[in-house]
Amino acid sequence: MHLDETPPSPDLQPWLETACRAVGIPSHRLDTAALIDLAGQVAASGLRPMAPVAAHIWGLALSRGGDPETTRRAIIESLPAQPVATHEREDRQHWQLFVQGCCHRLQLAPGLVPLEEIPALTREVAHASIRPMAPVVAHLLGLTTDAGPTLRERTDAVLEALSRAATVSGQQTEAGPTGNPDPQVAS
Repeated sequence: MHLDETPPSPDLQPWLETACRAVGIPSHRLDTAALIDLAGQVAASGLRPMAPVAAHIWGLALSRGGDPETTRRAIIESLPAQPVATHEREDRQHWQLFVQGCCHRLQLAPGLVPLEEIPALTREVAHASIRPMAPVVAHLLGLTTDAGPTLRERTDAVLEALSRAATVSGQQTEAGPTGNPDPQVAS
């Protein structure tokens, strides 16, 4: 089982706090268990690349005053009834339908969700740090959408902070910091 499919371990707390500080969000605002559960449900639907996008949408909705549980349920209800199993080209169509459905339910403009950028940015996070941080960072980026700096600037701040934390903690590996000595759970 990958670490991103389990509740976050206490070992992740320093990483979570580092990422939160990088974007100016208090770490107590994160419900990491619910966030990882949401990402897991999206991934299980066959829309795995949309797991961080769902986390981003949840953060975006919360930044606009949405209720955490109501918005989380709306995202889950936007998932396809049957798991998606399609080719790459068709997947993008499912991705757009999922984002449009979420945004419609949450009364958000679909243009607020950078559908192509979030998966690319969170891949960087997953490869530069530890896999569970990808949906967390996507969520934080959603929470800070109206913060001023661009999405790329906020992502770079998080990556830099996580990299510094890894170097300081001595957990830097060839593939990046893992936050966990077990190589089977590294990204």
